[in-house]
Amino acid sequence: GIAFGKSGNLYVALAAPFNSGVSILAPAGVEAARLTNPVGSPIFPYDSPANIAFGKDGSILLTNHAFATMIPANFTVLNVFVDDKESPLVKPSIP
Repeated sequence: GIAFGKSGNLYVALAAPFNSGVSILAPAGVEAARLTNPVGSPIFPYDSPANIAFGKDGSILLTNHAFATMIPANFTVLNVFVDDKESPLVKPSIP
């Protein structure tokens, strides 16, 4: 999953087994930051996140699919503060 922030950053879910997280790409296309699991915890809190949406308080909401670990407790929605808001959606004009 991906989501564009009002800042111009692109938030990308990284669902690599035992190396999951979120990559934050700057408008220039370079990785500005990466949200990862703490050392010693390869599967929590990020356990194969798949979808991203913005919350109302500057956070992103991520669904954990836990497809590699299949740990039921990790099937969750994470609320991660990133200090950004959603970018307005562009609506195409249809004649």
